[in-house]
Amino acid sequence: MSRRPSRPTTPLRRSISRPRNPLGSSYSNSIHPIDTLKSGFSELNDSFADLDTNFQYLDIMHENLARFSESFAAFLYGLEVNAWCVDFREAPNAESFKRFLEHELASGELSMEGVSASIVSSNTSS
Repeated sequence: MSRRPSRPTTPLRRSISRPRNPLGSSYSNSIHPIDTLKSGFSELNDSFADLDTNFQYLDIMHENLARFSESFAAFLYGLEVNAWCVDFREAPNAESFKRFLEHELASGELSMEGVSASIVSSNTSS
């Protein structure tokens, strides 16, 4: 097995764009680099505050929808229980539909084609 020769590395160079302070790392007369980011961070902070407010409104909306959903489900359950418990004798049956069609034919509001179509559909569904 032959080893690859390691790649030559470039020695670290000092930055030429910014002269170093001869007194060390004190930035007493210059602007600190973090200060240039201050406006961006303040905008970011405002955006996060708006996002937090929107999420609070979304959470309130979710709670309201959940409450409505539970109430509506209870209402539907009550209707279902009522349908099983209460006998509705006046509910239409096949005979009442037949009488209605005869009445409509006698009054002339329905044609024979409409009656035959409705009879055929009622016979196929029952």
